[in-house]
Amino acid sequence: MFVDLGWEISNGQLALLKRRDYLHRDAAEQRWKELLRLGWST
Repeated sequence: MFVDLGWEISNGQLALLKRRDYLHRDAAEQRWKELLRLGWST
């Protein structure tokens, strides 16, 4: 899984990508479960 980090641009343009990190499967599943717990949906 890749996690993209960037800056939000308020004028409707796409976010500026600053960094892309790779997560191993176990870490990715843990991160996904945490996001779901915080209210994210699919």
